[in-house]
Amino acid sequence: NHAAHCRSSFIAMDTQNTSDSNRTEEDSSGDDDDKTNSNDKPYDEDSFRSFLREALQSDPLSQQYPEIFNIAPDCIVQWKERIQTSYPSIWRRLFDKDKIVKEFVEASPVLDAVVRYVNENDDDDEDASDSNQAIDSKRPNTTYTIIDLASGKGYLSMILSEILPPSKINRMVLMDKAW
Repeated sequence: NHAAHCRSSFIAMDTQNTSDSNRTEEDSSGDDDDKTNSNDKPYDEDSFRSFLREALQSDPLSQQYPEIFNIAPDCIVQWKERIQTSYPSIWRRLFDKDKIVKEFVEASPVLDAVVRYVNENDDDDEDASDSNQAIDSKRPNTTYTIIDLASGKGYLSMILSEILPPSKINRMVLMDKAW
């Protein structure tokens, strides 16, 4: 399942990050400090979603990629809930609401292109040749491996893991010189 592959990549990132080698017990505890925004003020899911919707819709790229920008707040909130619950230490390193907005905006052209490609290249191609149909009958559902080069902390892949249908993704591979 693609979520498991993504989680494996994030676990690898967590264990290979040298800045974490000196973490204290307090740093790795499951405190409620995960439910803070970049200003350390508590927030709830609805206020975070509202913040995202407002911040993203005010960006000029939202006019060029409206479909991606419209689904972004829900996808980011789902991603937040999954990572924050399953991997709180990773979430503490990744989360800054302004950084998440910045990373999404920068990734929006790629997000749009990948989503379009996956959606437009389903196996339901009526023009497939006989040899392609024979291959497709052995592998009825085409899946994709996404390689995220220069992934940094992996925001692009994490967002794609929430946007793309799980049945279409074999795995996501994050590559960065930092790890």
